[in-house]
Amino acid sequence: MLTKMPDLITDDPISHSSELFSLVVNHEEMNTKITMELFASIVNTKHIPATCQLLQKHLPTIMHSKCFNKKNYPFAKEVKETEIGHLFEHILLEYLCHLKQRRGISKHVHNGLTRWNWKEDARGVFHIHVDAGHEDKEIFQVALKHSIELLTDILQTAGPSAFPYGLKQPLID
Repeated sequence: MLTKMPDLITDDPISHSSELFSLVVNHEEMNTKITMELFASIVNTKHIPATCQLLQKHLPTIMHSKCFNKKNYPFAKEVKETEIGHLFEHILLEYLCHLKQRRGISKHVHNGLTRWNWKEDARGVFHIHVDAGHEDKEIFQVALKHSIELLTDILQTAGPSAFPYGLKQPLID
């Protein structure tokens, strides 16, 4: 269930909650901070084989995005075994760039960073920082909506066993 995006852009946090994950989004002047909490037993794409196929179908340019990681893998390789929060960061960044390009903004590069520490936070909690601040709020909300929809589609392919607390709706028809 998507939380209705506000009609007026305010400094209030945006939140989303579904049976799959929740997000709390806080816009700051120069960046946006997102706290994601997964409601799944899986936290890595290696357990969701359909990830690449769905990305190729719905957002193929993401496979060419830059990714800075410990092994220096390109995103097309990293995505096969990365944390779900990191995947969400890349999806959001890609949608932000697409939307800016459609509006004729030639410099449409965005950066992000995803961190997690499951000794301090519960397993499945991610802290995502994106360099889209107040001036990008309107476009950010559209990118966020698309990102939530795509991540939901990806997570639903994991099957019911990935969600130990059960779901309100079946994952796979």
